[in-house]
Amino acid sequence: LIIPHGTHSDSTNSAVELKRKYNLENKMVLTTFGLLSPNKGIEKGIMAMKEISAHFPEAIYIVLGQTHPNLLEQEGEKYRNYLQQIIEENNLQENVKLINEYIPIKKLMEYLALTDIYLFTSKDPNQAVSGTFLYAMSAGCPIISNSFVLAKEMLDEKTGVILETNNENELAGNAIRLLKDDQLRT
Repeated sequence: LIIPHGTHSDSTNSAVELKRKYNLENKMVLTTFGLLSPNKGIEKGIMAMKEISAHFPEAIYIVLGQTHPNLLEQEGEKYRNYLQQIIEENNLQENVKLINEYIPIKKLMEYLALTDIYLFTSKDPNQAVSGTFLYAMSAGCPIISNSFVLAKEMLDEKTGVILETNNENELAGNAIRLLKDDQLRT
């Protein structure tokens, strides 16, 4: 018996309307969401923004979500502070936003609807499934993903990009290629 991972309905609002609502007008939006922890690999997305923002100064990487409660209990906001430090050291304050809040489903689906590229940077190649990945896919987001079980099952050259080297330069190069080509991204 196989029970598919469920997802929610896509937002009915247009991306342009939603970008206006969230003060992201004229921005190219890259998004990641979920509970933050080091195994999510968010630092790779942040580092990729150095190269991406050099080509697209209007690009912004939005990381939605609170720190994982277990991590918060063990070490507080050490990981989030580390990510913020990377942002500041690389002068990416205008190009990366960490939104430290629980995002209700309706708002999450709106963020996904305005997303130009969804980044899945998890470090675990043996991860079997990801709710965040499936939500992004069901919302029609172009996805750039590390190689893992679900990505290999769901993505091909017509539905997304699977990173082979899992480094920020490969991520940046693919994001730039997609941001330059509306038709390919669609």
